[in-house]
Amino acid sequence: MQADVQRLIDTQAITDVLMLYSRGIDRRDEAALMRVYWEDAIDDHGEYSGPAHAFIKSVMPTLAQMKTSHMLANILIEFASTTVAQVETYFQATHVLGNEPQLSHWILGGRYLDRFEKRAEEWRIKERTVVVDYQRLLADVQPWSGWQPRTQALCAAKPNDPVYRVFAPGAFPLPGGKPFPR
Repeated sequence: MQADVQRLIDTQAITDVLMLYSRGIDRRDEAALMRVYWEDAIDDHGEYSGPAHAFIKSVMPTLAQMKTSHMLANILIEFASTTVAQVETYFQATHVLGNEPQLSHWILGGRYLDRFEKRAEEWRIKERTVVVDYQRLLADVQPWSGWQPRTQALCAAKPNDPVYRVFAPGAFPLPGGKPFPR
């Protein structure tokens, strides 16, 4: 029973790291992104393959020129041991490029193939390979005419996104009592 409970705790901790990656990339939150990878992690994003922390630094200027939304779906976790897990996570990402009224949407779907390691009771990504299963670029997309942007909270980069106002720092700690980075 103890091993089963630990497996559930570890599964949730890994899932939390994956979700924090999505928030980090979409909110352009460098601290959150650094938190999901070990310092010696490798990331293979296709055009970039190398140290994960260098990837984060290199992608921040590009992200500043777009809005993104990363959604995660199927997450399959296979534990190789109590400190190593192979994780396949399906994703769909939408990238809004350009400025009104000339917008394009780059939509892609694929999978993150991650090797997670648990060190000092904390799970993080040690190796990531991104597999793109499909992608489309939709040019000259018109916004929905019924949308009223002045009446809705709009997404933004850290620290201006509403998530950083609505959730108090440390309100949702990661497993092990470590707070979400703010």
